[in-house]
Amino acid sequence: NLRFAGLLYLCDADAEQTCTMLKTDKKLRRYCKFILHALQQPEIDSPYALKKLLFQSDFPTVSDLLCLRAICTGRSDTQWQQMLQQLQQTPIYLRDLKINGTQLKALGIRNTAISQTLLYLIDCVHKDPSCNQTQQLLQLAQKYNESHD
Repeated sequence: NLRFAGLLYLCDADAEQTCTMLKTDKKLRRYCKFILHALQQPEIDSPYALKKLLFQSDFPTVSDLLCLRAICTGRSDTQWQQMLQQLQQTPIYLRDLKINGTQLKALGIRNTAISQTLLYLIDCVHKDPSCNQTQQLLQLAQKYNESHD
């Protein structure tokens, strides 16, 4: 899969169109689209940028991406891989938050505001993992929703 995505990148091919023509499965199509999109993004130069990528995918895919990026840029991926290993111990996904939608409903937050609030909270935790505490997240959620009403 990584070689295929790398080939698409080097050929400057449209992943969606190429995968459709080759009748690849949806999983490979999503994988290639993610890899190609991420390769076109600015440099991954911080744990925060890496967490944003992980939030969109998973550890093996991001590890593949870092390897391919290193090959394409002619640089070592050691620093990125070390950051990735360190991040495995930090909150990345919504399920890692010490708060959930039910607790947000109890605050009076409703419907789509719940998902927007959770995305805001995970972004806060990506920037500062120490704020992944129930009370602190509830306070952040309350402030966020007061400013977005």
